Formats: sequence, C-alpha cells, structure tokens
Amino acid sequence: MSLIMAVLALMPLGTTAQNIRGDFNMDGMVDVADVTASINYLLNGQLPDEAPQLDTVIVAGVPVVTVLVKGGTFITPVAPGVAARTVTMPDYRIGVTEVTVGMWNAIMDSTHISSTAPANLPLFDITWDDAKKFIARLNELTGLDFRLPTDDEWLYAAIGGRRSMYYMYAGSDDPTQVGWWNADKTEVTPKPVATKMPNELGIYDMSGNVAELLAETEREDYDMEPFHVHGIYYYYRGGSLSDTECPLYQKVTNFVWDDDIYQSIFYLGFRLVR
Repeated sequence: MSLIMAVLALMPLGTTAQNIRGDFNMDGMVDVADVTASINYLLNGQLPDEAPQLDTVIVAGVPVVTVLVKGGTFITPVAPGVAARTVTMPDYRIGVTEVTVGMWNAIMDSTHISSTAPANLPLFDITWDDAKKFIARLNELTGLDFRLPTDDEWLYAAIGGRRSMYYMYAGSDDPTQVGWWNADKTEVTPKPVATKMPNELGIYDMSGNVAELLAETEREDYDMEPFHVHGIYYYYRGGSLSDTECPLYQKVTNFVWDDDIYQSIFYLGFRLVR
C-alpha cells in the first residue's frame, strides 16, 4: 500500500480520475492496477477514463469501425526465447473487431469458403492471398490506406496502448471475460465478434477466437541437394479456438510453400489498421 500511495502522491491533483485518492482507475479498489494506470499517466499523460475515439467508414452498407491508438512507449510481453523490447509507437487506427464474414460478403465480388457462415462471425479459414485481395478492394472503394497490422502495432493495441493495465489477457486477468478457446478439446466454429468484454481501448477478441494475420513476411529460397525450399514465412498472433488454454500474446510462424500459397488455415482471420 505504501508503494501505491507513493506513486500516486507524485501526480497532480484536480483531474477527474484522481478525485478519489489512490483509486486512479476508478474501479472501487486501490491495488496494483492503480500503480500501472498512474505510471501510464506520468509517462504518457493519458487518464484511464478517456473515451475511445472511434471512426466509422460505411462501405457497401457495412460499417468498418476503427479506434485511435495514441502513440507511446511500451515494453513488449516476454515470451519463451524472446526478450522484452522497448518500442515507441506513433498514432494509428485499428479495427475494433476482426474483419467479419459480413464485411467480406458486402465488399468482395467473390465468395469465400466461410461466406455462408453468419455475418457477425470473424472471417476464418483464410489464406494470405484472401487478406491482400480484401484490403486492395477496400482501399479501392474507400480511397483510404487500410493494411495488415505490424507485429508491434498488434501487440501495442492488444495490451491497451497508453491505457494499458498490463492484464494477462487482452482486457482482463480473467480469461472467461475476454477470451475464446477450446477448453473441452472439441472442434468448434468461431464465435460472433464483440460478444465478450473489450480491452482498455475498446477492442474485442484479441485473446482467442481466430488468430490474426500480421503484415511481416520473410522469403525463403534454399537450393542445396537434396533440399529445395521455396516459400514464405508469415506470422500471426492472438491464438484461436484451436488452443486448449486461453491464449496470451504468442506469435506463431507458418511456412507456406510456393506451390501451396492458396492453402488456408481454419482458425486464421485478420484485423485492419490504417
């Protein structure tokens, strides 16, 4: 308690979130989360009760909603064999949900393997080519510059950006509040988007449901008898309903041979940034 009060004592008085001394995030308790929120305020000047800044673009009658992620400095989550990094981010916008089946059906001229699923499900069973074609068509219709998120953009948004409370999962320490995973080890269909709690930025489903494709790729061309390797490594984060435990922020690498570039992954989807 003394550490919490010492940190809070450094903050200026008179702002809305600090009217109750100690309960900086105004959740009715004084705990470690208040220290995290207060440090975010000291470093970045952002109060926990600032409302998300949403922007809606209507395309073919369907809303594409993004939220502003204000730039700041964060420490990447530690993973096995991966050291934490300190990263400084600019402002950008990210989708409040993954791209849905309804978005695909409204915007694309072609059908998709998951097109017959309910419109409020995340698009799933996608290929890298599916994501690129959708984004190209969306940019053509809107005149905007949508794209896939980089690894750092995805991570920064998932942990809550400048509003981060550094929860274990994207928006809570309780996985049942924010995550979808395959606890009973049965094959299941992805769940409707935005049906659980969002994270600190108002973003849904960054823990589980469908994994989310990232922008980074790495080309591999190797010819040395008897091995001939030609293809692309691509990456995704967030975990999915193929996981038997609620996923954290793990990064997954997948290699696609040139001959199999149109091969899909059932629990893979994507989210937009611009």
